[in-house]
Amino acid sequence: MKRKRLALLLAAALTVTSVDGTAFAVSGADFSSEPVLDEAEAQPEEAAAEPAEENVEEESFADEASLTDETAEAETETESTEESQELTQPEEELTQEPVETVEPEEAEAEEELPFSAGDDEDFEDEETSSIIPETVQELELDQSYDVDIEEADQWEWFSFTAAEDGNYSFSSEDSDDGDPIVYGYDTKAVGSEWDYTFSDDDGGIGSNFKLIFKAEKGKTYYFRVGQQGSQTGYFSVNMKKLVTPSSVQLNTENIVNPEIIAGLDYGQLYGLEVTLQYDNEKPSDTITFKNDYIIDDAYGNRISYRFESENGADIYNAGSTLNAGTYNIVILCNDEPVATESTYKVKAVEPGELQELHIGSDNAVKSNTIKYSWYKFVAPETATYVISPVETCNIFKETQEGPEYIEYDVSNSKCVVSLEKGTAYYIGLQGEIWSDDEDDYVNQWNLTVEERQEVSSVAFSEESMTYIKGLDNVNMYRQPGSLTVNYKNGQSEQVKVYLGQSAYDRYGNRITPKVTDSNGSEITEWYDDDGVAIELPEGSYKLTYICDKVTSAEIPFTVQKPDFNSYAKITEGENHIKVAVSGKSSPTWYAFEVEKTGRYQFKIQEQDGVDRDLNWKKLNENGDLEDYSPDWDDSYRKVEAGKYLISWEIWEEDANASEDATVLVKRVPEISSVKIKSYSPTDLTFIERVQRPWLDDLTAEVTYDDGTTRELDAENNDDEYGRWMSYDLFKAKDASGYYEYLDSLKEEGLEMAILADGIPATTSIKNENDYRIREIPMDQDLGTEGYYDKNVVIEGNTYYGYYIPIMNNGQITAVAFAAERKNEITDALWEIEVVFMVCAVGMVILFGVICFFLSRALSGKMKETGSRVDALAEGDLSARKESDSIVREIRNLLQNTSQMQRNLAQVIGGVQEVSGELLNSVRQVAEGSDATTEQAGQISQAMEQLSSAAEEMAENVQNISDRMDEIGEAVNDISVSAGQLQKDSEEIQDNSKKAGEGMEKIMTGSNRSVESVNTITAKIHETNDYIEKIDEAVALIFSISGQTNLLSLNASIEAARAGEAGRGFAVVAEEIRKLSEQSAAGAEQIKNLAQGIMEKSGETVEQADVVKNIIREEQDHIIATREQYQQLEQSIRHSAEEIRKIAGETRHLSQQKEDILGNIGSLSAISEENAANNQQVNANIEEILTQIQTVGANCDKMKQISGELESSVAYFHTEKEPAGK
Repeated sequence: MKRKRLALLLAAALTVTSVDGTAFAVSGADFSSEPVLDEAEAQPEEAAAEPAEENVEEESFADEASLTDETAEAETETESTEESQELTQPEEELTQEPVETVEPEEAEAEEELPFSAGDDEDFEDEETSSIIPETVQELELDQSYDVDIEEADQWEWFSFTAAEDGNYSFSSEDSDDGDPIVYGYDTKAVGSEWDYTFSDDDGGIGSNFKLIFKAEKGKTYYFRVGQQGSQTGYFSVNMKKLVTPSSVQLNTENIVNPEIIAGLDYGQLYGLEVTLQYDNEKPSDTITFKNDYIIDDAYGNRISYRFESENGADIYNAGSTLNAGTYNIVILCNDEPVATESTYKVKAVEPGELQELHIGSDNAVKSNTIKYSWYKFVAPETATYVISPVETCNIFKETQEGPEYIEYDVSNSKCVVSLEKGTAYYIGLQGEIWSDDEDDYVNQWNLTVEERQEVSSVAFSEESMTYIKGLDNVNMYRQPGSLTVNYKNGQSEQVKVYLGQSAYDRYGNRITPKVTDSNGSEITEWYDDDGVAIELPEGSYKLTYICDKVTSAEIPFTVQKPDFNSYAKITEGENHIKVAVSGKSSPTWYAFEVEKTGRYQFKIQEQDGVDRDLNWKKLNENGDLEDYSPDWDDSYRKVEAGKYLISWEIWEEDANASEDATVLVKRVPEISSVKIKSYSPTDLTFIERVQRPWLDDLTAEVTYDDGTTRELDAENNDDEYGRWMSYDLFKAKDASGYYEYLDSLKEEGLEMAILADGIPATTSIKNENDYRIREIPMDQDLGTEGYYDKNVVIEGNTYYGYYIPIMNNGQITAVAFAAERKNEITDALWEIEVVFMVCAVGMVILFGVICFFLSRALSGKMKETGSRVDALAEGDLSARKESDSIVREIRNLLQNTSQMQRNLAQVIGGVQEVSGELLNSVRQVAEGSDATTEQAGQISQAMEQLSSAAEEMAENVQNISDRMDEIGEAVNDISVSAGQLQKDSEEIQDNSKKAGEGMEKIMTGSNRSVESVNTITAKIHETNDYIEKIDEAVALIFSISGQTNLLSLNASIEAARAGEAGRGFAVVAEEIRKLSEQSAAGAEQIKNLAQGIMEKSGETVEQADVVKNIIREEQDHIIATREQYQQLEQSIRHSAEEIRKIAGETRHLSQQKEDILGNIGSLSAISEENAANNQQVNANIEEILTQIQTVGANCDKMKQISGELESSVAYFHTEKEPAGK
């Protein structure tokens, strides 16, 4: 409330005086702050009762003092008119004064003013230091832009340039997490992020912002968007141009409060219906005002209303209290009036006769949720009063100027307010309260008004407490007991209190708990990061309560692990227990130990139909309790071995049931053995695959692990623990010691079944869960021979099935079914197909072998051809004679062979000549290659030596360069240090100079101080002179008072003599006497004050003398210090000169170093270049040497080939050469 009032006072201070004395107001300014908005959000009840005003852009507060230009510049801040709607405070009644309308000329002047008192040119000069980034995302109309705030203090920037004048809406959407917020700027020259022009936080849907602003054509606006506080999250933003209505029409038939009580009721028209008409062929929109004063239309405009007096002098926003009178309703769109086709007048009337409240609890009142119901109360004494119960209330004080809002506190349905004796107050009630009798909310009840009593003492009900960790919820909501509050009037009451949460007594006094640990540190964190209440850890604590500044004694309490042996035991058999009522009484815990994991039964003996829930806590190996929930097995609980604490409770609706109960605990014994005692038929002989094995009777004896036995038979086959007796027939054990089912007739690869009455009596077919099937389809007539079906579908699998009837005396008694899975037969067919293909391949191979032997039978005819070929193989090309014994069929072949011999002889002759020449050439090339190879080796060796020397030289140059670099770095360091030293010395010189100047100023100031002290001393002496004159005046007043008293006495005597006629004169005389006495008393007070001032003046003069002495001593110290500073300054000046010389020499040395480094760098580059060239030459020589070696190798190979060719050609002989050559 104080912050809201401050905001209003700032708004009232908007009327400032310019340089030439002209008064002006900064329109559209908003002095709201985020804390104010947060407070409004944090108090929804107050917001409902005290609606915020809408835009007050035309209001001015003429009765407030004007601010100077300097104050206006410091405090004026322009923001969006939307936020200013949050600032109004009807309780303060600041808006009750009529708001003067702003003349058009003044409004026009306001628009031309800047948003601060500074010069516009200053902003242009500061543009370079603007917080707005150079590159900003430009907004287009009706486009969505994603914003993802991933960390605190992260902001995204946007800009928008208006294409035309008008109202625009910039809003956030799709915000599931966080609280988006926006700040807007109408210039880029922004020095601080808080120099915003307008802003919005929750103006949109939910926690989204919606900023509505009026933009100028061609002007660019900037927006900074992010998340409130340290929140993060994703949202999108959108810029829209608003389509504003051209006219509105009012429907006032459903207004429930057409008359308003002046000064008390808020200006609210519940049920006002407004129909908005738009241009551009936009459909109309109808909205209805209820508890809200601002509603968005279908196009995003903010529609509100206000009250204007008939003469236009008084203007009030919706939600303000009104002065008495008649008002017209004006509809606003985005805080600007809209033409209204119809009018509506509202009357604000003076408070009439109201029901008066009195001290007591029998004040019958009623209230509603739309408006306040008003009552009158005259305080019998000046005191603090408590009014209860209330949901929402409002209190005004009756004054000559009208109702005045006063402060009060509402908490825990109690209103606490301080009232003055004999003063009338208006108390408004709104909303409904909860009634325990009606078990519902009611709007009529008895209101209690009583004087608040002071607390004399408080006492806690317990001396100490012990809580069990994991069993008792030792958190802030724990109710450790009750607090007795004793009041000074002798009354007292019991209040249930909490461990970490406040409670309240009947008078609204807050009872605050305080818990400290063994170290004396107060426990302040009661929630973890997820908002879950924290349990206090093991340890010792102390608890105190504070009520109305009265503190209780310290109550020690302990949080410890459970002692299992200290709890009452639950054992097998009957146990008497206590049952708690959930939420009303604490449970009673019992110890229950399970030695062996098993099933247990907990059976309540009471047959009242009430469920008693069983709660479990398990004791772990560390002695801590853990939540535990045993599994259910049929109607029993399967409990693991261990130690448990258990309790029982019932629900609140069963609270009438007895808290005492008997529980029967029984462990379900496990079966240790089963023995068959009898069965029938005794002859267990059945026809294989025909008769279904079945026992007509079976009796067995079951032995349990607790030593008990039970006999079960076909009729009584339940052992009462949820187990039933059944049987299976087995064959004798096989060699492995396992049983086989009698009906397991499955042969290898074949499934079998016997059907009796169409149902499998026994079968080897199982489903995917390994259970034997219960159904086999049989769709055809068996006849006497049965049938075959190639598509028998069983459990989703397809079989080839054979149905064969089993006959007995000509009758079908059963059906034998044999089947094989279709996919298994398909696999077998595939195997046959593979065998067939293998056989076919074998036949082909056999045919090839036969053809081979047939070809050999024809080989005799080719013997002559073989002889000629043999001759050719021997190199005999001289044979020309054709054999007459050759068969006619190969004559042509022999002729062609002879022609081939002649051609081949010519070719071989040419080859022999060329081969000889080639051999000679190869010998010559080989000899040259050997010589070249030797020379290349020598060159390569020399180049390697040269390259090694070049590399060594380059390395030495590099080492020299490195050493010079180090020297250079040292020189640079010296240069930098010298420069820094020079800079420091100059800075010391400046500081010394400034210190000297400061000394001079101190001396001047001390001299002025001495003069001021002398002046004060003189003024005090003058004051003492005036006080002496006051003493003289007081003495005169004493004299006049004595004479007046004497005259009064004489007048009284004369009045007494006059009798009845002088009674009135006697009264006047008495009053004169009293006035005389009062004057004397006043004069005595003045005299005493004057004497006190004289004494204080003397003390002040003494202190002034002391101050002068101290100042003189300080001046002496300052003079000495100034001389020392002058000597120091002279020394520093000398040092600075030496440092400058060092810096100059260092720069010269640094330059020489750079020259040396440049030369070394050139030498190093040359060395490196030579080394690289040598390496390249060496590489080329190596490559040449390799090629020469390759040529030599090729020459050797060519010599070898030439020799072989010559030998091969020599093998052939023609008719020109002797056959033996």
